[in-house]
Amino acid sequence: MQCFRRYRDTKLPANLKNAGKYFTSMTVQAGAIIFALYAKDSDVAFYGFVAINIISTIYSYYWDLYMDWGLLRCMDPGKKFLRNKMLYPVWFYYFAAITNLMMRLMWIIPLFNNRYSPLFVLSQTNLFVLSVVEGIRRA
Repeated sequence: MQCFRRYRDTKLPANLKNAGKYFTSMTVQAGAIIFALYAKDSDVAFYGFVAINIISTIYSYYWDLYMDWGLLRCMDPGKKFLRNKMLYPVWFYYFAAITNLMMRLMWIIPLFNNRYSPLFVLSQTNLFVLSVVEGIRRA
């Protein structure tokens, strides 16, 4: 709602795009519940869960790079796909972009364990590991 309020106040389309990013994240949560309930009975639930996560991951990753970090804006030699003003060494930006993507893809791990066992998806160990990784990613 904050994004819609900011759009109303500023008329900047970026606020609506930010609302879209949050919407895809919320649909992932709803998809996880549906997947946990119906995964044993329906391939549609599984593939729907995967599709929602892929869309959300791509949207959020692009938002991180372009809007939040200001990357993908420079084509100068030595700084390709980065930004003009650098606060850290060039390698660090590439490292951060790659590790951010890897951490955003952590939702895939439970799928490899056992597709038909939502217990792993809901296990305390998995929840702890994913929470720690998400905390590191946001830091």
